[in-house]
Amino acid sequence: MVRRVRSTCSTRSPRAVSSTTINLLSAVRARLLQDLGRRDEAREAYCRALAGARLEPEQRLLQRRLAALDENLIAFPLPRLG
Repeated sequence: MVRRVRSTCSTRSPRAVSSTTINLLSAVRARLLQDLGRRDEAREAYCRALAGARLEPEQRLLQRRLAALDENLIAFPLPRLG
């Protein structure tokens, strides 16, 4: 038997999600897109994350990843399995 669960996402206002959460999601999305080879979309997501970054270490990390993407490098490649 499959139980239906009502989503709480539809009842939450956009303001209920903090800007820090959105920023972190943009950074994670950028990294995933980068790993998938979708560089243009990754660049946009990194820029969005960088625009919302408040801490200097976070800004430097995002700038390094963006620079590595522009240099056609992968900053932190994932290990290959198998």
